[in-house]
Amino acid sequence: MRLNIAKKIAILLSLVFMLSILSIKMNPTFGEPGLKKKNYKAILVGMNYDQNWAQWYKDATALRDVMLTWDNWKAPGAIITLLGAKASSTDINGALGGAGVGSDDFFLFYYSGHGSFTTNESDETVPPALDKSDETLYASGSPHQYWDDRARSDFGGYPADAYKLAVLDSCYSGGFWNGADTGPAPQGDLEKVPQTVLLASVPENKKSPASSDFTNALIEGATKNSGTGFAPADADMDYTITVQEWFGWAQSRVPPGLIFGHRKGSDPNVPLEEDLNQTTQTENDPQEFYYSSSNLDWIVFLDNPIKVYKYGPTYARPGDTITYTITVSNPSKVNTMRKVSVVDSLLGDVSGSFSASLAPLASETSTFTYTVPLVPLTNIVTVTYKDDFNLNHDASATWTIGTVGGIVVPVDKFGLLASYIGLASTILVGAVATAVYVKRVRRRKEKQ
Repeated sequence: MRLNIAKKIAILLSLVFMLSILSIKMNPTFGEPGLKKKNYKAILVGMNYDQNWAQWYKDATALRDVMLTWDNWKAPGAIITLLGAKASSTDINGALGGAGVGSDDFFLFYYSGHGSFTTNESDETVPPALDKSDETLYASGSPHQYWDDRARSDFGGYPADAYKLAVLDSCYSGGFWNGADTGPAPQGDLEKVPQTVLLASVPENKKSPASSDFTNALIEGATKNSGTGFAPADADMDYTITVQEWFGWAQSRVPPGLIFGHRKGSDPNVPLEEDLNQTTQTENDPQEFYYSSSNLDWIVFLDNPIKVYKYGPTYARPGDTITYTITVSNPSKVNTMRKVSVVDSLLGDVSGSFSASLAPLASETSTFTYTVPLVPLTNIVTVTYKDDFNLNHDASATWTIGTVGGIVVPVDKFGLLASYIGLASTILVGAVATAVYVKRVRRRKEKQ
């Protein structure tokens, strides 16, 4: 009876364990393992109104340079930049319309520059009354305005299951989300577009810092450390940065008490409240972000490293047959690595000893034998694997045998030691004879 009860308890515990595992798989935490797409595409817009306001141009190019260090952004033509005079509203409309975003795509739209709002409807009021105004990005050329309604239309033209991320570093940029617009239907902003996330530098009733703190923090979060290879925003060091991780890092880095700048101009297309003059104001508002469907585990940055390890004896004698192992590991949580080649400097191509692909977080070990000709012996194994973006990744491992304290002793040819033994014996006999002679000389002197 006791045995039956024990069995029942064991079965019950097993069921609980299995259900917990199932729950973990059905409800992953952010970045575990994260959601990626097959293709990554981006349009980066940086304004350059004059020499005093050129930093936004540099924001876009700096972000592009960091993105190109990540595997998922390295495909030719994946990133389009619209800079300065080449970033009119017509250019932006054309680029968004021709982006060719598909169902398997992750699309990123970034803008750094001035932002504004309109009050041209009788029932709209200026900020801080929320959700009553249409917001706009201030582009070059004429017309200057790229409206939130147009953004909704452009993003809404992409497949519903494509991932769409807008990152706006401009005044009132939060107004591109959840706007209660009063114009003709359809009304609303990016929140109306499925699978869309907006990261905004400020809420819709606030002005954004002219110092690009938001963009600088985003760039810093995605910049990989030259020593460790990990970026600061990759908190769990899994070679990926999700929306949650990226914005979370930026939010933690933006300092309180920001300085905002504007200047006056004569352009009649710029609303009076947004004319750019050199006045400044200080505000202490947190950066904000807006999202739909809680899609914060989308992967924005992804690397696909491959690792190889080699283990064997630390020393051997010439003529010995040794056994060693080669282990290939895939540390990515989301990417399958496909084998291209595994080459051993002693045995040559040993690719046939490994499977055609490695699943995420998988590793594979093969064992090899080799007859040692001479020592010391250095062996190098080099592997090449291809990732889901069709990029090759190399890794190598080095292993050395036959060194003991830096002296190599070929013990199976012991006769080679004879000369050394003879020399040592001669030195020893000479030392003893010298000591005896010195002792006798001392005795003779003492007798005298």
